[in-house]
Amino acid sequence: MPGRRHAFRPARSHARFVVVVFVAMAAVQLAQLVHHVFQWLDLCESRSMDDLFSLVSDRESGLLGSVLVLGQTLLLPLCAIAVIVWLRRAYENAASAGMRLRHGLGWSIGGWFVPIANLWVPVQIVGDTYRHALHRRSAAVVGLWWASFLAWSWLGQYPGVVVSTGRTMRSLAQALRYEMVADGLALASALLLIVIVVRTTGSQRVIGADVADVFGERAAAGSAVRGGPA
Repeated sequence: MPGRRHAFRPARSHARFVVVVFVAMAAVQLAQLVHHVFQWLDLCESRSMDDLFSLVSDRESGLLGSVLVLGQTLLLPLCAIAVIVWLRRAYENAASAGMRLRHGLGWSIGGWFVPIANLWVPVQIVGDTYRHALHRRSAAVVGLWWASFLAWSWLGQYPGVVVSTGRTMRSLAQALRYEMVADGLALASALLLIVIVVRTTGSQRVIGADVADVFGERAAAGSAVRGGPA
């Protein structure tokens, strides 16, 4: 039977926040992907150093590229806050419904910031919460989300390093390839997380109703006992 040590509180507003900011992030990443594809096509048609210098200038100071980078920079902290706040609430909800916690509640927040541990603790917590809510033994979608998130985090560092080694056709082409793959991974990660959050929150609403019924029955039984004859 679920206990009262952990409180069940609806996570719908937290889930909405996640969906809004990650839809915005997905839109930015899709725009970046399209932008980089067009840059790649322009590079393939380049025939002179003047064309190359024009492409480099567009990458470094172009209005569209700057707006997209600014949008991503502003959205990243909002995405982090949204996920952490939602996960803390969803993890406690799972605990209140009887799930045995592999990590303490504090790790749903701290697990993102502890070096090395942040490579597996967050995905374990999300996976446990997802499986408990949907009554599943596996959570492939969680694994795909985490793999795409880590790959994007690592791959996103390489384009700038590649270009800094030399402004040549080859280095710019290689940087664009990295960026297009990174954009695709970021887009996939955002969409997969939306699926995880929506499914988990929706299923926990049903679990929450069951938990409320159990506590309601307990309270009614307790009142009957206290009010009965000695």
